Amino acid sequence: MLTVSSPNQSGTQRSGSGSFFQSDPACLAVVWVKGIANESHEEKLLDVLSGANGVNQAVFSRRKPDLLVVDYDRQQTKAQDLLEKINQHSVRAKLVGC
Repeated sequence: MLTVSSPNQSGTQRSGSGSFFQSDPACLAVVWVKGIANESHEEKLLDVLSGANGVNQAVFSRRKPDLLVVDYDRQQTKAQDLLEKINQHSVRAKLVGC
């Protein structure tokens, strides 16, 4: 399972430990992703998400590797915007929960 985190609004790095809910107000987007070619492709996708405005953390599920969970601040970005970023990377993705 690959996890990324990005700096929060104050510029400090958030850790991946503890609760997955990092932002306030927190929102989790659950995205079904198909077409990840290899681990390098997965890492690139997570890097893109980590650089997205409002994203605190993104992780692929261990049990269901086709599921990506993204913790984001809904005041800074929308789930649809995250889905568009994901779909730009040669994968098929659908928002399955938020």
